[in-house]
Amino acid sequence: MVLIAVCAAGAGDVQASGWSRWLGPNHDGTAAAVGLFPAGSFGLEAVWNRPLGIGYSGIAVQDGIAVTMFADGEIDWLTAGEARTGKELWRYEIGAMYAAHDGSEGGPVGMPVIDDGVVYGLGAKGQLFAVKLKDGKEIWSLRIDEKFGARAPDYGFTSTPLLIDDLLFLQAGGDEGRSLIGFEKSNGKLRWSVGDDMVGYQSPILVDFGRTRQIVAVTNSRVLGLDPEKGELLWSHDLDEAEDGYATAVVLDGGSFLLTGQPESKAYDLVYTLFEAKKKKDNTEGWKLQEAWASTHLKGSLATPVLLDGHLVIFGNDGNLVAVEASPEGYIEKARVKVSEAGTYTYPSYDDGLFFVRNTTDFAAISVGMAPSVNTAAAEQAEPRNDFERFVRQVEQADDKRLLVDDFMNAQIGFPIVENDRWVHFLYRGDVDDIAISGTMAEFMTEDVMERIEGTDLYYISYSIEPGARLEYQFNVDFENQQPDPMNPRRVAADDGDLSEVITSGWRSPGYLRAYQGEQPGKLDSFTMTSEILESERSVDVYLPWGYDDDERYPLLVLEEGQNWLGKAHLVNTLNQMIGRKIAPVIVAFLRQPEGTERDELGGEKTAEHIRMLTEELLPRLEEKYRIRSEPAARAIAGIGSGALVATYAAVERPDLFGHAAGLSFYLANPEAAGLLDAIATAGDGDETAFWIAWNLYEIRREEWNVDLARDSRRVAQALDSGGFTVESREVVDSAGWGGWRVRAGEFLERFYPLKR
Repeated sequence: MVLIAVCAAGAGDVQASGWSRWLGPNHDGTAAAVGLFPAGSFGLEAVWNRPLGIGYSGIAVQDGIAVTMFADGEIDWLTAGEARTGKELWRYEIGAMYAAHDGSEGGPVGMPVIDDGVVYGLGAKGQLFAVKLKDGKEIWSLRIDEKFGARAPDYGFTSTPLLIDDLLFLQAGGDEGRSLIGFEKSNGKLRWSVGDDMVGYQSPILVDFGRTRQIVAVTNSRVLGLDPEKGELLWSHDLDEAEDGYATAVVLDGGSFLLTGQPESKAYDLVYTLFEAKKKKDNTEGWKLQEAWASTHLKGSLATPVLLDGHLVIFGNDGNLVAVEASPEGYIEKARVKVSEAGTYTYPSYDDGLFFVRNTTDFAAISVGMAPSVNTAAAEQAEPRNDFERFVRQVEQADDKRLLVDDFMNAQIGFPIVENDRWVHFLYRGDVDDIAISGTMAEFMTEDVMERIEGTDLYYISYSIEPGARLEYQFNVDFENQQPDPMNPRRVAADDGDLSEVITSGWRSPGYLRAYQGEQPGKLDSFTMTSEILESERSVDVYLPWGYDDDERYPLLVLEEGQNWLGKAHLVNTLNQMIGRKIAPVIVAFLRQPEGTERDELGGEKTAEHIRMLTEELLPRLEEKYRIRSEPAARAIAGIGSGALVATYAAVERPDLFGHAAGLSFYLANPEAAGLLDAIATAGDGDETAFWIAWNLYEIRREEWNVDLARDSRRVAQALDSGGFTVESREVVDSAGWGGWRVRAGEFLERFYPLKR
């Protein structure tokens, strides 16, 4: 969570009533709520909860009315409800629903704002509008993409408007001097515009530095200050450019602001930078910006908590609203209430004693109340679930805790500890402030905090697992040091370095993963080809089996994202081990994907062009250079995730070229997924093409992103089966990752290229 508790000071005369704008009345995630939380214990109580459609829009509250935006599956709406009851008062039609894609459920994203009895908002497709707070009647509207050339980020327009007197300021992201725009708030007419910066998911704030009101705006390449009256640039500071930035400026006291959410070199780490904007002390005019400090210790989520009366109020990923003391001493939870089954990226809003939260299904208000009574029977400590929990209880009650821990650790034959193939206990020992774990036993890109046994330096966390499981994981030490488990020597390759691996006794490593030590290895050839279809170059590595110099022709396998099959799956080793023992000799083409093209070509807007490149350029080039069999039954294509989608697409579209296709861990949260399913449904009787599909029990999944690769893989398998194709599909007790995918490669190689005895 983004701990903006440091932002307790406001912005002077920019303070407003209610929670009517981005980051609250002070643009710092705080509000005046003295005495809201009683001394001692207290509770949180749901006042009302009503269904709400899809969307990630924030909630603006003023004059007893709460407004937010959502989609009902067809239309994007702005809705207003009574703050005390949740009763809907009116809704305003923004336009056709912004469609779901790439893990998003779709719908509006930006927050509406309220000013002087009018609600202003920006729809995901660029609809800027103003309606009356009383009844939702439109005052004016326009399209910023059509009128000002605004360029939408990947998930649609998101920026929240900023109201300053009679000006509406918006980070539109247009070019030719139309990136940052000031409108007449009464009619939407252009007052001024400036800049060519691209804008992602950032929103501006209003600050008072040195008695000078100014807009602080963050774009994808810089942070800058603007004079609201004329749009003149006061100062600018370059940032590391982001493709779709989401950095947020949060105002502090004394002419400073905190810039949150700037990406660092580590994937998904965030750097928080404190800036001070000051007028120059010499005789020159203007402002200067200096960096006070930067830190990665404040970890980030897009669902920002808010600070009220000395407490952080957080809407967690599990659907709980939680009140926590804003203390540097540690996490001190005071109260929580279950609001919904899931959280969201939308932070809570506050007004007049009520917290307002929403996700893609619920819209709710919560108040502070009495502490819930404690059920003595339920509060009794449950029986330990396993031997390790008994050990923890023993240490907690012992006087000489360190001696017990030392003896226990010395008695282990390896780490993590796998107990009866039903539990895995991850341990870390060291003098650290915090340690968390991420891995295939949890949701994608989430971390679980490990618990320390009080009075010791031993941290632990336990997971219930299926017999025969294999897991991949890593630790995050003190918030910024992601690393494999130092007590576990097993490693598997991953996108950002090695991960640790744990296997249970029921998991068997196939012989073809052992290092090849024979005397008949194949060899790698390579070539570069220019694709006129995609207007780019790409490299291809080609595995040629031992004895290729003979006159024989060979079957072919084409692999998407070949660089990963070579570097992470070590497939050349697998081929050397299997050819002549388990499979017939085969030529394998490893197609390297140029950096930065995966999103467009593998499931994005250039998917069709990518498939044409495969069939009209790559295959003819391979036929020209190598002795490849021509019949479709001797040719296969395979991929993982988005690559699995493209491989399947190619085999469905061109059964005359590919008689087999293998797909692992399908990812369908991309624009072309629906097109694949439609192509399968209309392909006829399935021809002679055969498909091999596999996914993992511990698959990549994230509920709040609508991502579940096991579900997606089952959808494709069912669609192919209904379409009359020959399909072999199964779920394996394994984990997503190259430690498992390289095993599956051996399985589909044996399926497609059996050795004839």
